[in-house]
Amino acid sequence: MKFLHSYIVILLILLCAAKASASHIFGGDLLYQYVGNDRYRVVLTIYGDCSGQNFPTLKGASPSIILQNNRQAFAFLSLKAEDSGVEVTPVCVQDSANTACKKITNPIPGITRYIYADTVTVPFPSSDWVFAFSGVMGNNSMAGRTNAIGNINIDPTLGSTMYLEAHLNNLNGPNNSPLYTTIPTPFYCVNLAQEYNQGAVDPDKDSLNFLLTPALESSVQTVTYIPPYSATEPIATAAGSFSFNNINGQMSFTPNIAQISVVVNKVEEYKNGVLVGSSMREMTFIVLNTCDNSPPVGKIDSNVDGGLTAPGNIVNVCQGTKHIAFTISPKDANGDNITVDTSGGVFGGALTITGNGTKSPKISFSWDPDANQPLGAYTFFLKYKDNGCPLSSDQTIAYTVRVIRPFSISYEVLAPTQCAHNAYVRIIVKDGVSPKVLEVNKNDRVLKSYSDSLEKNDTTYIIADSFMKGNYHLVAFSPYFKCISDFYMTIADSGVYPFPPFFKDKEVCLNDSVVSILFNVDTTVFHINWYDNEAGKLATAPTYATNTTKVYTWQISQTHLVCESDKVPYHVNVHELPTIDILAESRKVCIGDKIFLLASGGVSYTWLPADKIYSDDRVNFYTRVLEPTTYKVVGTSEYGCVDTASITYSDIENCCTFSYPNAFTPNGDGKNDRFHPLLYGNSLEYSLTVYNRWGQEVFHTTDPNDSWDGNNNGKPCEMGVYYYRLKSKCYTGHEETSAGDVTLIR
Repeated sequence: MKFLHSYIVILLILLCAAKASASHIFGGDLLYQYVGNDRYRVVLTIYGDCSGQNFPTLKGASPSIILQNNRQAFAFLSLKAEDSGVEVTPVCVQDSANTACKKITNPIPGITRYIYADTVTVPFPSSDWVFAFSGVMGNNSMAGRTNAIGNINIDPTLGSTMYLEAHLNNLNGPNNSPLYTTIPTPFYCVNLAQEYNQGAVDPDKDSLNFLLTPALESSVQTVTYIPPYSATEPIATAAGSFSFNNINGQMSFTPNIAQISVVVNKVEEYKNGVLVGSSMREMTFIVLNTCDNSPPVGKIDSNVDGGLTAPGNIVNVCQGTKHIAFTISPKDANGDNITVDTSGGVFGGALTITGNGTKSPKISFSWDPDANQPLGAYTFFLKYKDNGCPLSSDQTIAYTVRVIRPFSISYEVLAPTQCAHNAYVRIIVKDGVSPKVLEVNKNDRVLKSYSDSLEKNDTTYIIADSFMKGNYHLVAFSPYFKCISDFYMTIADSGVYPFPPFFKDKEVCLNDSVVSILFNVDTTVFHINWYDNEAGKLATAPTYATNTTKVYTWQISQTHLVCESDKVPYHVNVHELPTIDILAESRKVCIGDKIFLLASGGVSYTWLPADKIYSDDRVNFYTRVLEPTTYKVVGTSEYGCVDTASITYSDIENCCTFSYPNAFTPNGDGKNDRFHPLLYGNSLEYSLTVYNRWGQEVFHTTDPNDSWDGNNNGKPCEMGVYYYRLKSKCYTGHEETSAGDVTLIR
């Protein structure tokens, strides 16, 4: 560990000393290959800018690689140059002498490739091995990005150092990085549609996933992109023209300005769904405004045998398809001759080409996969090159056949109908391809249709919706997939009925007749279920007795269709009878006396005989005793239980005598404040009038209970003598007529 620590210090010193002068790298990639006995050959490829200040240092460089596990250094490699540098500037033969690698005045940008390699032992299995290139070139120089790059911030003094790393998971055996079959420094012409693919081929036939990731300056530091550039949109393009396919790494775009831009691609390798490795490739796209050569383009023709095309030159086929065939007809907008390179071959299929090197070559692809062909993406690459100048456009385009499991459809009821509403259902559509379309059919017509988007990247599609009970035919398909899957879904009534029965408890009285418990319910729709207090189901409605006060308790529920509600308690309450008392005593009365009828012990009362009962306000009842009579009251409790009481008035006196006070003192002392004739008895007719000495009326009433207060129209009358006249008739038949005077004293 002391040696490793010292080595890291040396690397940091070199980094600080050399970074300011390094500006000669267009890109690079870091790969590894297994060579046996736990040893890996580590290969670093650097693409140098021939016009860069430190470009000459690349020839004698010995780049440093650190082998790490869990970010701890385990070994250091000093890579050796495997060649003296090969120019890879993508220009036509006529202009090969005009690049910056050979010409000083007004050159075309020039690129030279250097390959460095060495082997290292990976001492034990782990999921976290990292081969890291921190930019140290080993000859007092760093892998500094060229200052011509315009989509990231490059410090004019310190520059920007390229960092690359490759990951290895060897828990389940060795692994190899994919091989790149195209250079990472393509040249393009402004305002012309372009394609780029790095042509990654994996020797282990692992499944590959492609990503655009940020350029790195260390294991933890990314470069800063100049807005609006970003890692996923690293070049300036016409609006809507940029796309990247993570299945085969194909990049499509139309650059709209001259530029030199960093583009970083990461390739992940999966074996049986497990990530076993990854590698980075830093690329520099050079877009010139001094050329107008349109690159050749080759798209899959529309007629595909055995599958359907999807965007990005992808053919989707169902697992088990026995024969796949399609053709590609490359085109060149300038009418140049097109040379097609098929040297990469294909996975078990066959490529044939006619008219190669002409304006209209044609490529035929044919594949008869095994019946048990594993699922996955199978990609081959074709390189198209025209004879344009100064740029002889050289494009690599990926073509992918995806062997895909047909759609599978399942469902689960999240919330049952409860026999009252729709069921809430989750439908799961797996496998197949996106956009997934699901049609729900009922009675031979499309009831509902759902679709996810192409960007879902073939993830499981989940739909949650409500459905009434019934039978449904589900059909899953995609415009980019030939297989159609169907499934039959049945939504049946189930669950707990959400509305328990609601009936008032039965209130009965002691010694009432027993009446069967009946509910007002539509028995064709609902059924009432009875349970005892231990939840034991009763065959019929229970019975009760009224010979003693008691509370009977059961549980009831209701069943609608096949759903039963929750249970709720139901009671029969046997109540005591009320004790009714009349709040009066039998006594001697005058004929015509007004007797108020009051009782206690109940909440409502009925008085009899009804023809002798009166009420002014329908609340307070009274009678007038004209003859011997027995009055009966029927009192009812709050539960409807009744009791009776009675009172008799038989001692009736014929009362009818009058007396006349001769003075009164209306001074408010509560004594002799008012004047009226005193009647012992009850009057049928009554008229009392009071006059002053001038014969003016100051008071009049027809109510024998009314009296004069000594006022006239609200004003006090003077002291003195006043005159009255009375005319009355009693219930006895006696008629009283009288006149006299009374003195008002103040």
